[in-house]
Amino acid sequence: MKRHSSFRGLRVVGGSVGIAIVILGALSMTSCDWLFGSGPKVYVSGYYGTGTSDSVACYWEGATRHDLPSGGLAAEAASIFLAGNSVYVAGSYKNASNIYFACGWKYGVRTDLAAPGTEFAKAAAIDFDGVTLRVAGFYAATDVTIPCYWFQGSVRDLPTVGGKAGFTTSIAVHSAG
Repeated sequence: MKRHSSFRGLRVVGGSVGIAIVILGALSMTSCDWLFGSGPKVYVSGYYGTGTSDSVACYWEGATRHDLPSGGLAAEAASIFLAGNSVYVAGSYKNASNIYFACGWKYGVRTDLAAPGTEFAKAAAIDFDGVTLRVAGFYAATDVTIPCYWFQGSVRDLPTVGGKAGFTTSIAVHSAG
């Protein structure tokens, strides 16, 4: 039987069990320890509004919010990755000239990700293989958006068909072994 889900990006694991896990995780975040116990913490990245046009990048560790620095300007966190006690977050922030820059945060410290001659770049996903951090994203270049990923401090473009725009949404590292 073919199943369809109205939840974009939600992967159903074992039929309705996947949805139940998402619901249980959400309920656990609302301090229902009396029902679920004090199991693993849920980490979520994103952003929230301040009542103005700016947004604040953050991540939630259970029900605790951690704001990420952006120099007081708009920022968005798009992806989160945990490695040991390290929390890595990928996203973007906007400077005073309304130019978006791709960046990553580790322990709340922002690192900018360089893109060639761009006025717009966003990081969409982050992965770590235990040695090297990789961030997927995209940047604008002469009326087209270039899909890319950052590896060891440099950007690597990904091909598109006929020079058309492209975007990335996820990244995974597979170590041959």
